[in-house]
Amino acid sequence: MRSLDEQTLDGLADLICGDGGPFYRKGWVLPKLFRNAGLRCPDHDGSTRKWWALDRLKEFNRNPSYIEKVILRLANPLEYKGEPDTTEEVIEILNKLLAIEGLKVELSGVTPILHERKPGLASTGKKVTVPLSAPDFGILTDDISLGPILAERWNDSQKCIDAGAHTAALIMMGSLLEGALLAIVNAYPKESNLSKSCPKDDAGKPKAFHNWGLNSLINVANDCGWVQTDIKDFSHSLRDYRNMVHPWHQRAKRFTPDKDTSSICWEVVKAAINDLAEYKKKRS
Repeated sequence: MRSLDEQTLDGLADLICGDGGPFYRKGWVLPKLFRNAGLRCPDHDGSTRKWWALDRLKEFNRNPSYIEKVILRLANPLEYKGEPDTTEEVIEILNKLLAIEGLKVELSGVTPILHERKPGLASTGKKVTVPLSAPDFGILTDDISLGPILAERWNDSQKCIDAGAHTAALIMMGSLLEGALLAIVNAYPKESNLSKSCPKDDAGKPKAFHNWGLNSLINVANDCGWVQTDIKDFSHSLRDYRNMVHPWHQRAKRFTPDKDTSSICWEVVKAAINDLAEYKKKRS
């Protein structure tokens, strides 16, 4: 076996982190995977999980026998407590990544074995996608305790979509968007309070940020140029869907969200967070 291409390593890092899937690994768990593969590995340092995992893979990739150990451990049912469906899903994603490298993993009983094959694309069949890793929410906030919470809601939103729990997905997406917007408002308090959409109390003074509703957060973000107008408009639709956390609201709307609703709203949330992150980077 030879060293792997960096794009393959990037895909392996996504798979190892498992965002949005049934094999999600928290930061402190990541080193255990490499150690279970028989490799020496430092503790996770609290940085973005994907970049940390990718750095370890690049180090192990210098020795093909080491990266082979990582692949075989990733495919080992012991990593998933013998859960057959999860193991099968991981191996399918893994083989999709390895096909172009001329490699394939198969189980012999419960033991994963790495075979060489003719390089090419994985065979078509059931659609398998590598879950999208959560962005680095540390960009949006200096609160080290808030970033992981937003990342967890990102992952939970994807899980709800994948499971077909579309009402739950919309509620989770709404809370994620609200949390991200509140983080950026706190980062730029002067601009936020001077916005024409800033909510005021009875005395005409800006309300405390924790008393701002999602409606105000969306409008202020657009006023300040943090999110584009189209994102603002679609975000208000998501805000209305998020209110379906109240069954009476859903009954009044006579609306049942489906896969298309979730997919559209998920793109809106991703675009909004991307806009916020890009603005924050420019100001840093």
